[in-house]
Amino acid sequence: MSGIETIVDTAIREKWHRGFERERQPDTVVIHGTGGGGTYQYVLGGGRKKLYKKGIALFHYLVERDGKVIEIIDPDRWVYHSSSGKQDEKTIGIELLNHDKNNKDQYTNAQYEALFFLIFDYLCDRYSIRIIASHNRMKEKYSDGNKNCPGNFDWDLLESEMVKRGLSYDHDSKYESYWNIRGAE
Repeated sequence: MSGIETIVDTAIREKWHRGFERERQPDTVVIHGTGGGGTYQYVLGGGRKKLYKKGIALFHYLVERDGKVIEIIDPDRWVYHSSSGKQDEKTIGIELLNHDKNNKDQYTNAQYEALFFLIFDYLCDRYSIRIIASHNRMKEKYSDGNKNCPGNFDWDLLESEMVKRGLSYDHDSKYESYWNIRGAE
């Protein structure tokens, strides 16, 4: 993946879980905040190893504060990450490193730049990504819960990026963090 510093990790998948084989191509990107944990070292060290061994609470990508992207799970495979059960087979989870346990820290410009590159220049080219949602929205929709995840995320920046790229989209105004991308105008 050119354009941003990217590391493809294999240690975590070999140590905890490789992910499940996909029967369907992903069409949804779910944005998370790490909520204080979730650093590369935390996951590698087994922060939630009982869940990790079952393919739960892992994610595909981690975007660090400096914008570096670490591929944790191969996006051609899936893991349970968004509180949506089997629906996660169609999702790719991206965690933004946030040191605050309630995801209240501001995300950095470097994180937004890396995230937008990852979604629009890499994942949308590789897969038929049509939905961008927050972890909170997925939890509300599929498990009747609420979670402040990704927390202090600037959704206006995401929308501005889609406009800048000439993408048309539907935005469910009931949920601030759910976009259906229709394509280029």
